[in-house]
Order: sequence, then structure tokens, then C-alpha cells
Amino acid sequence: HLTRPIRCCVLYDNLLYFGDDGVNIKVYNINTASVDKLKNHDSEYGSTDAMLIYKDSETSYLVASSYNLDTGASSLKLSAAGRQQLSLLCRVSSVWPHHVYFM
Repeated sequence: HLTRPIRCCVLYDNLLYFGDDGVNIKVYNINTASVDKLKNHDSEYGSTDAMLIYKDSETSYLVASSYNLDTGASSLKLSAAGRQQLSLLCRVSSVWPHHVYFM
């Protein structure tokens, strides 16, 4: 049951990742018809407007936008994809001074 409009989605490895006006990226497993949530925000109110999955020869990466509705700050997060929990690798923030965080 969806309660918010979907802003973006990407299909990867029988998983449908989608973003909305919530703090989590939702992951719908096509095989089991279950939905998991992956945290994409550090605050209580945020949205995910865009995402993509890039796959090289060994690893898949999820790049997702993050917009904080409280502060107006935006960021991009680079995570390892295809796991139950996102493994955050890097975050680029629009907050002054601009920061790049490597995890």
C-alpha cells in the first residue's frame, strides 16, 4: 500500500528501488512481494528525487539524491547496492561549507 507519490525508481536484480517524500528508499522484491526500507536521510523529513544503479565488473553502486525538508540541504549518497542494508561509501552535501564525506 503506497501513501506517497513515487518520485523515482530503478529496477535491479529483481528488486525495484523507489524514492518518495519519505526518509527511506523502498525496495520491493518482485520474487517475494515484500518491501524493505533503506534509510536515505539523517533527519525526520526528507525526500528522494533521483537514483541510479551503476554496475562495474565486481560491485553495484546505488547513487541517490537526498533533500532535507527541514533545512533545505541536499546531498548525493553513493552506496553499495544489492544488500539488505545500504553500505554508505560517500556523501556530497550542499551545506556550506560544501563537504564530501568518505565512509
